[in-house]
Amino acid sequence: STTDGCGGNRFAPGCIEPQLVATIADIEDLPHHPEKLLIDVRETSELAATGQIPTSINIPLKTVRTELSLSPDAFETKYGRKKPTTDDPIIFSCRSGVRSGQAALEADQLGFKKPLYLIQYARRTAIKTGNLCNSRVNNMSIATYEEVLDLPNHPEKLLIDVRNPNELEETGKIPTSINIPLDVVTKAFGPETSEAEFAQRYGVAKPGLDHYLILSCRTGRRSQMALDAIAELGYRNYLLAIPCVFPQLEEGLKLADEEFKAKFGREKPGTGMEVIFHCKMGGRAQKATDLATSLGFTNARNYKGSWTEWAEKQGK
Repeated sequence: STTDGCGGNRFAPGCIEPQLVATIADIEDLPHHPEKLLIDVRETSELAATGQIPTSINIPLKTVRTELSLSPDAFETKYGRKKPTTDDPIIFSCRSGVRSGQAALEADQLGFKKPLYLIQYARRTAIKTGNLCNSRVNNMSIATYEEVLDLPNHPEKLLIDVRNPNELEETGKIPTSINIPLDVVTKAFGPETSEAEFAQRYGVAKPGLDHYLILSCRTGRRSQMALDAIAELGYRNYLLAIPCVFPQLEEGLKLADEEFKAKFGREKPGTGMEVIFHCKMGGRAQKATDLATSLGFTNARNYKGSWTEWAEKQGK
């Protein structure tokens, strides 16, 4: 794989290769591998609200580079764990995966040869944390634009759009994709739908458990939910096609001050300025907040209710 279009960052959203993603087996086996260090890069306040995965230590993203540069003695004194050598595996985790990807890049730049990236889902439990928060971890990857564009040359890969039919009528759909709305995904892929029924309804053969599946929607939220659903049914090879808004956001936040003002008509915020993100329902805004935090914006916040709450309270 190449990192073309990823700015040389192989840990960026849309550029993550499967071998760089920690699996559930890796995490469950950590108590037997003290040489592997799991670092949660969320803020301390987030851990207080959710708990953390057993054996992990907490190093917030903004201090990862500094802390991994500590002497071995200083690191062990501070965290109660031996400082990893550059040949030891380090696994980074956060809330959505954006900050852990940035932390893995920081470690990579410091010379650590085996940084891994943990993708978490706060849905059906696979790993129990020290609190009531549960996470699901899969060795999934993110489908790139180039991979989706190349689908006509790969009939063994099935692209599934989980939006509702009326949404497809408004926007169209990606060539080669089939439409299975989120609310019928479990039924469609479950045993109640025979291979003959699936083929008749969707125009393609029903995929087997090892079939290569790519899931897409409008923002990525429903495709993540669909991913959870098919994983429960035993499907093992799946990718998530994410929208292109986040690379655009990253580019915008990296613009020079003058370029930012010329493009958006506002002064570019400093990294210490409070920046609040919103979208329609809060999902994309949270990912944007995580991305901004990974870029050093220490006061990035998500307006959780977003436009939906605003419109309701404004009576619109």
